[in-house]
Amino acid sequence: MIYRWIVFFSFLGTGFCAAQNNNLIVNAGFGGGNYTTGDSVFVLANPAKAGFVFSQWSTNTALSDTFCVATKVKALNTDAVLSPVFVPAPVWNFTNEAINGSKVYSYFPAEPGQLRGLILFFHGSNGNGVSWFNKVENRNFLNTAVEHGYAVMATESVDRITGGSQPWQWNNAVTINSNPDILNINHILDTFKTRGWINTDTRLFGVGFSQGSGFCSIIAALKNFSANSLGATPGINAVIAQTLSPTYWMASRQDENADPQRLNKCISNYNTLVSRGIPAKLHIHAPFPVTPNRFWRIPGIDSLSSIDIYNRLKINGYLNDRDFVNFNPDAQTGWKSVMQPTYNSVLNDTEDQVIICYTEHKFHSDQVHYILQFFDLFAKPVTTDAAVVNSISFQYTVVPNPFTDHISLLPPLKTEYVVLHDALGRTVFMGKNIELQDFSAFSKGFYVLQIFDEKGAYIQTIQLIKL
Repeated sequence: MIYRWIVFFSFLGTGFCAAQNNNLIVNAGFGGGNYTTGDSVFVLANPAKAGFVFSQWSTNTALSDTFCVATKVKALNTDAVLSPVFVPAPVWNFTNEAINGSKVYSYFPAEPGQLRGLILFFHGSNGNGVSWFNKVENRNFLNTAVEHGYAVMATESVDRITGGSQPWQWNNAVTINSNPDILNINHILDTFKTRGWINTDTRLFGVGFSQGSGFCSIIAALKNFSANSLGATPGINAVIAQTLSPTYWMASRQDENADPQRLNKCISNYNTLVSRGIPAKLHIHAPFPVTPNRFWRIPGIDSLSSIDIYNRLKINGYLNDRDFVNFNPDAQTGWKSVMQPTYNSVLNDTEDQVIICYTEHKFHSDQVHYILQFFDLFAKPVTTDAAVVNSISFQYTVVPNPFTDHISLLPPLKTEYVVLHDALGRTVFMGKNIELQDFSAFSKGFYVLQIFDEKGAYIQTIQLIKL
């Protein structure tokens, strides 16, 4: 087990290579080290703690994606510091009930008038509704959606015949009155309206994965969803030719084990929608190296176990010299034999992470912000005080910056409060009246200031330098 500790020290400091020229510090994540000028560096944030979700990276260098937990420094040309920004999010649990004879899982964070919308999630073949709420990647997505102000719900396809020759899946009839799944969801939504959880103005959004994407494209078209997202599959061609629902495609680069043409079909339907003048987006999930902190996000896996799983993959030849998965984990399972028995209870979640890094057929949350940013374009504007503040976000300026002992914000804070982090991600100040604080004893270097309103809603992040 000596190799475990060798990589552990690499995980804390050296990243993927030892060439020296520019130093990259990654706080609360993997990828830091010394690199040659021009190197691109893959970076992954550590998992968010309970009560927080990842928001963005705070950095002084160019990233391929500032809002993605798995990103890349484009071309390092100076010493740089990256710090993940985690924003407060509700700690919540879902309601589990039977409506119209179907299992329904939901969470409504606010009154109808304060919701940005309700997102309905649709599982793939042989899937189930609760997986959206208890599987790692799915729950990460839902946590971020709730933080954004959306309600979330999932149910299951009506076809649940145990032992049948066909998998459990959604009905693809393209009419409301003859589609039992749409009729069932209509009954569930009417129940929510009767309870006062939603109203006629609540905007509906859909997220489907695999076979659930086809159904999502149908129900989004027939019920005029404000927008929908199709994961890994193109949707129903005849529907794409007619739908008015703005559509986002989340495709994966190497999703080809079951259908080598999946990606091309997604691209084709995206082009069809664009040619019809309907708002559409296409994002192709690219392969990402397996990093030692990749598996830490799985409940029951701590940081050292995550490193150990990485090492077992690396030493047994399942990762190439750049730590990319070098086989198709959706088709080959031999790698599981090198995992120790104590990982059996989390082996399915571990497999999900390997498949996600390879970019085969698997739902993932790394690019959750793309979908929510797309949905936000069509969501209901929220009218809380927090929304008013956020509508004029990035309004604050810190003076002086760089600073030596005191800092002030312009305009002065009223009911807002701030959190100040040092270069290691530690909280060194939290509260109001920051202009009264003396920071002369603080170490020189890089700091991150986050601003929140009185209800804990995130407003703005500012990078600071202490002289």
